[in-house]
Formats: sequence, C-alpha cells, structure tokens
Amino acid sequence: MNRQHFAFEKSITLNVTNETLKDREILVKWYLRNAKAEILEAHEIL
Repeated sequence: MNRQHFAFEKSITLNVTNETLKDREILVKWYLRNAKAEILEAHEIL
C-alpha cells in the first residue's frame, strides 16, 4: 500500500433554486467553518 501523505484541493458546489414562477432577487450567504464551528470566511452574493 502507498501510505504517502498528499495534499488535495477540497471543493463544494452549492445550488440555489427559485422554484416559484415569480422572478426574485435574493441574497445568498454562506460560511466556511472549521471543526469547532468557528467561522473562517463569510461570503455573500446578490
């Protein structure tokens, strides 16, 4: 077995969907947290 440690890029995909028939302008916020639930980064997009 190859037990060599290596770093790899972590990623996530977030999907936001408007399931109504009306146009909406919304603010989407998300946070990057560590294992202790402390906020490392905060992001938002309009």
